Formats: sequence, structure tokens, C-alpha cells
Amino acid sequence: MTRLRELRLAAVEDRIAAELALGAHRDLVPELRDLVAEHPCGSGCAPS
Repeated sequence: MTRLRELRLAAVEDRIAAELALGAHRDLVPELRDLVAEHPCGSGCAPS
């Protein structure tokens, strides 16, 4: 993954965390569904 993509994804993750903290759970479901489809392993599956 390119550095720019990594930075973009980190920014999206931070924004989503903030929106969840504000209680926007239901509003985030479609976006989270799309993100999981694009990145099924998330950051936990990166090769070591």
C-alpha cells in the first residue's frame, strides 16, 4: 500500500472513531460496510 493510501485510511479511521464517540453508529454502517469490502483484513492482516 502506498504511503498516501495509508495516511488516507488512517485519517478515515480517526474520523470514524470520532463519529462513533459522538454516537453516529447507525449513520456509519454503510461506510463501514464499504470499507470492510475494500479492506477485508484491515490493518491486522499485514504481512510481518
